[in-house]
Amino acid sequence: MGLNSCMGKLELNIPQTRGINFYPGSLEKGLRSEIALKLAVAEMCLKGVSTRRVEKITEQLCGLEISLTQVSRMTQKLDMEFEKFRNRPLASFPYIILDALYLKVRHNSSVRDQAVLIAYGVNIFGKREIVGGSIRFSEAEIHWRNFLEGLVKRGLSGVQLITSDDHSSIRAALKSVFPSVPWQRCQFHMSQNAQQYAPKSI
Repeated sequence: MGLNSCMGKLELNIPQTRGINFYPGSLEKGLRSEIALKLAVAEMCLKGVSTRRVEKITEQLCGLEISLTQVSRMTQKLDMEFEKFRNRPLASFPYIILDALYLKVRHNSSVRDQAVLIAYGVNIFGKREIVGGSIRFSEAEIHWRNFLEGLVKRGLSGVQLITSDDHSSIRAALKSVFPSVPWQRCQFHMSQNAQQYAPKSI
């Protein structure tokens, strides 16, 4: 088997044994290092670092070259894990919190600001978790409506209260998807909006 090291690529022969379970501990440590490297590469790509720049960084840090194909393969694996999490079946969540934030996202070989729609769910035990996330070009009503409809298709049920800021597109989408569920304005966003009308000095 081949092993990349700071001294270059090493060809290792694993001893063949009979009736004995032999596995070098050094290989396990190498695997952990490889996983850490893959996570670091994936995080760089998520933050908008180009694949060519990632290739140069890994070469400087690790003393070995990682091809553009390998970088793309790592990010594709991360995409698969995210899609699995994003499309997992849902259950009953009495309380749903909706919010959005804007992040720089790579799109068609360029980095631009896009809206990340997020839904938090609070289950009957009071535990909060992310139940859904979606990247869109804006917070338009159609995007929020499609996002909420996707949550329902995944099995979201038992919703008793929805909290969000007073964005008109969210309110319109909620009337369409959850017309009978009470809505409450987020107290944090309301206090922020109220501060805009308060005098800055007395």
